[in-house]
Amino acid sequence: MTIINLLMSAGEAPNLYSDIEMDSLVKGLKDKLDSDNFEGDLNQYFATNIKKHVHVFICLDQDGEGLRDIIVKCPALSQNSGLVWIEKWSGETIKSFSQKLIHQLGGIDANYSTSTFQQIYKSLPNVTPTRYICMVKLCYSVYKENESSINSRITKLESGILKLTDAKNLVSELKHKAAEQQEKLAEKQSKANSALDMISNTIKGANAHKEEMEVLKQKTETENVQSVKRKAEIEEELSEVEPLIQKARTAVGNIKTESLSEIRSLRAPPEIIRDILEGVLKLMGTQDTSWNSMKTFLAKRGVKEDIRSFDASRIQTENRQAVERLMSTKRDSFDQKFAKRASVAAAPLAAWVDANVKYSRVLDKIRPLEREQNKLKQNLDNAETQLVELNANLSDVDATVAKLKEQLSQFTKEAAEIEIGLNDVNRTLASAENLVYKLEDEYQRWQEQLKELSKELEVLPNDSLLAAAFITFLSEEEEINRRNILTTWCSLLGKDEFDLMAFFASEREQLQWQSEGLPNDRASLENAVAMKKGLLSPLVVDPNSTAAHWLKAHYTKSKQNFEHIA
Repeated sequence: MTIINLLMSAGEAPNLYSDIEMDSLVKGLKDKLDSDNFEGDLNQYFATNIKKHVHVFICLDQDGEGLRDIIVKCPALSQNSGLVWIEKWSGETIKSFSQKLIHQLGGIDANYSTSTFQQIYKSLPNVTPTRYICMVKLCYSVYKENESSINSRITKLESGILKLTDAKNLVSELKHKAAEQQEKLAEKQSKANSALDMISNTIKGANAHKEEMEVLKQKTETENVQSVKRKAEIEEELSEVEPLIQKARTAVGNIKTESLSEIRSLRAPPEIIRDILEGVLKLMGTQDTSWNSMKTFLAKRGVKEDIRSFDASRIQTENRQAVERLMSTKRDSFDQKFAKRASVAAAPLAAWVDANVKYSRVLDKIRPLEREQNKLKQNLDNAETQLVELNANLSDVDATVAKLKEQLSQFTKEAAEIEIGLNDVNRTLASAENLVYKLEDEYQRWQEQLKELSKELEVLPNDSLLAAAFITFLSEEEEINRRNILTTWCSLLGKDEFDLMAFFASEREQLQWQSEGLPNDRASLENAVAMKKGLLSPLVVDPNSTAAHWLKAHYTKSKQNFEHIA
């Protein structure tokens, strides 16, 4: 304040500038000093201008603890300044101050309503800004302290719930494992029973099976001979068509490019050419038989080679049948005489369509025979294999029975091992289920506590504000006024009620305070909370020294506990 006093009274601020800096500043004022006819040196002229042009604004609080010292150390405040007395802060200041102060302190995740702070401030007469600032700071401090405590408890509860959930999952896993073991046991027992049945049925069933296989083999061989004969006939028919295919391919290869270009250049082709090209496109798998599609097809590079090298086995049955219907209804279009008249290129293409249709038809005949022949061959091979196995079994029935007995022994052993493991799993499962059942109530209770803590976290911002406002503004009020004002505040925040003691002190703490000499009335308990939690130094009216004895006992015990812990 000494520097402020000198600045206001003499226009100087000691040690603000070095001598070199000061000389540099005042040199530029020489002409101005002469024009103003100032009597004095440059430093005095500089100080005079400072006093003339520099304005100092100082905000003081009438309830501030250092107000008297400020006025004593800075007499220029009363000699060289004017006083603007403001009874209360403006509504806009109150509204924005709380947010800015909390933001400076570190921020609160919750969204406080600035209007609520303003309404609490307006609900009390003669509230100084200092107390309002204390309320905001205390609100922040209370919120952060309780938020940390609640989050810590939530973390512990979530950890416990997670462990119980893991235990439930373990029980489910054990049940699933037991079910799998039970299925395996049933499977091994079934295999053992099957092996036992096979031992008794092997001998009498082998001979009957052999006779059936011999009959099946003979039948298959007969059918196979007939199939081979039919296939040979079709292959002979196919060999008759193949020269036609080769001839048609050669003719297509000899088509001149100019002939195709001539067809492509037609604006509306003759019906014969359109029919022939439709047959070509459909056999090659193109369903779009418009004239544009045909022209695009003829314009492709290497189109003659694509037609000439086309494999008739790729023709789909429905496409071939469509072309057959086309050839049936448009016989003249595929006649060589008429096709040649329409275009030099049309006749080879018509012959190609005719040859590929015939070839595809023969291929359709041979495919079922090939499948049937392959199936007959497979059946014959299977029958021969089974006959060999049956003959081997019949030649040594004792060896077969011995093998089945070995399998029976193996399955029985595996079933016994699985049953032992299953018994162990069932015992573990019973213990785990018993434990989970006993902890189910605890699980539900923790779930409820977690919900309650979540609700506490939701209402914590408003509760912290009510607690801070109570301690800051209501400590000096009578008990009936405390209740009335608190009820008004609760209405502003949309709460039914607020219990300061339940918020700050557990029943155990209250009992401890009573054991230390604190009276058991509500006002005394609230005063104790205000003294412990408030930011302002309290003025305690204590004619009977009751509060003094309690404070001494309480903090002496707290110090001992701290020293014991340390």
